[in-house]
Amino acid sequence: LFNQGQVCCAGSRVFVQSGIYDQFVEALKEKFEQVNVGFPWEKDVEMGAQINEHQLEEILKYVEIGVKEGATLITGGQRLTENGLDKGAFLAPTLLANGTNTMCVAQEEIFGPVATVIKFETEEEVIRLANDSEYGLGGAVFSQDINVA
Repeated sequence: LFNQGQVCCAGSRVFVQSGIYDQFVEALKEKFEQVNVGFPWEKDVEMGAQINEHQLEEILKYVEIGVKEGATLITGGQRLTENGLDKGAFLAPTLLANGTNTMCVAQEEIFGPVATVIKFETEEEVIRLANDSEYGLGGAVFSQDINVA
């Protein structure tokens, strides 16, 4: 959700080991739903609007494509209009689960607040998946084992 997802290094693919996948998706859903979206000059706002209406529509198209390709929309995926947000291109933080690395939402840059969670089994598999992208711009590893990370 960094910079509303409108930067090349925004994390849009989230690889999660199968043993903690369901628990992770549920925890991330809760976090996404707690994000305070609004105007940047308002107190406690954590995420602002998209750059313009066209970009908002492009992001929504990607979400729709992701669902058609088999991803599950967990939360978000809609424009926000309450409390004056109809005066801007505001989008709810969007979480897709059951994604695969071949989906458009995993292979193309969306430039919006959308994350696709992809399950993996082994260290070798996740390394292969992480490197299977035209855009090798940024990444992070989180593990309880610093030697593996």
